[in-house]
Amino acid sequence: MSGARNVLVLCIDDLNDWTGYLGGYPGVQTPDMDALAAESTAYQRAYCSAPACLPSRASVIWNRRADATGLDAQDAAVRDGATYASLVSDIETSLPGQMAALGYETISAGKVTHEVEAQLWDVVGPTAAIRDLRDETSAAYRSSGYDYGPIPDDRPHPDQLVADWASDLLVQGRGQPFLCMIGMSQPHVPWRLPAWNFEQYPLDDVVVPTSPPGDLDDVPPAGLELIGPSPGTPDVTDERIEASGRRAEVVRAYLAATTHTDAMVGQILDALARSRHADDTTVVLWSDHGFHLGEKLHWGKRTVWERATRVPFLIRDPDLKAGDIEAPVSLLDLAPTVLDLAGGTPPPSWDGRSLVDFDESQAADRPALMFWEGHRSIRSEQWRYTRYADGGEELYALDADPDELTNLADEAAHADTVARLAGQLPA
Repeated sequence: MSGARNVLVLCIDDLNDWTGYLGGYPGVQTPDMDALAAESTAYQRAYCSAPACLPSRASVIWNRRADATGLDAQDAAVRDGATYASLVSDIETSLPGQMAALGYETISAGKVTHEVEAQLWDVVGPTAAIRDLRDETSAAYRSSGYDYGPIPDDRPHPDQLVADWASDLLVQGRGQPFLCMIGMSQPHVPWRLPAWNFEQYPLDDVVVPTSPPGDLDDVPPAGLELIGPSPGTPDVTDERIEASGRRAEVVRAYLAATTHTDAMVGQILDALARSRHADDTTVVLWSDHGFHLGEKLHWGKRTVWERATRVPFLIRDPDLKAGDIEAPVSLLDLAPTVLDLAGGTPPPSWDGRSLVDFDESQAADRPALMFWEGHRSIRSEQWRYTRYADGGEELYALDADPDELTNLADEAAHADTVARLAGQLPA
């Protein structure tokens, strides 16, 4: 193990493609993630297995599709259930369990799994309890359903405490190869942040996403159900956001939270660069799912459209060629890639495949799959096809229609494409 590379994994919560390097929002300030992307294999079209925190994180850590874990449902319905408890007890086939078997020290801080699953790790640092920042008496929350605003100057942000701990750990150094997974909780709500984050985005400069009239006219009924109120933000609807007059404020708050996380990423990477581990550490960055900010008249996650499922995914490692990968990949490929780079062999229960030898010519044979409440969606190089639990279908030609405005599923000219993509979905 003396020559083994360390692995630092930075896990981000609720971050969509609003980074500079992905170009999802004009003017977003993410210099540290952009700098990492310039040195990394940057998977430009990476997708989660499920568009919510617990199911997505479980699918990454235990490397099983969300439909296979039985966790492709709302967080509240599964968090305390026997299904998740059974999965957590399976330490051996988890990513940290597999790395520990190779002689790695396993370290976790912040939000990595959905809760603090201490039994998975050798070392556990502070959590990032941003829920403690929530102020449901605020005018923003009462009018829009979203809580956001500056925190007092003398109050440390929970993600800052995690970043400080991780930075100290890296600078102090470790005595054996390590897998260190550090989770940042923002831009998950509440968007309570230091004032400087909001000051970086003048309200008059904020670009608010819009949906054209009739955007939802060709969406099947089951798809429409997904854009209604959801757990965590039960009263947030497009109508309420519009009535509050706070559309731009909400978008600015999400941007501010994203930039705060970028600063935390930069601090940790700077500490790594100053440490004795600088030249022998692989760096991975990913987000558990995306987030709508008014696109398709939805606010939040839990849809199987691009905005809720496309995520940042970067790997900086000398055995992987730096540059952009345009073909769709799945976050299920994260753990097998890390294990492959460490010299391990994935257990039979894992669903993902290593990206070490991935060639974009393979993309047609390994499209990204997403699952949610019985709905199934597939992202190929050009298409997104979705079959809802009630049999409704969507087909979007994303090269020409990146905002998924025109559902082609019922058009005879695309019947063969629908049949081909439907045939690649699991039963």
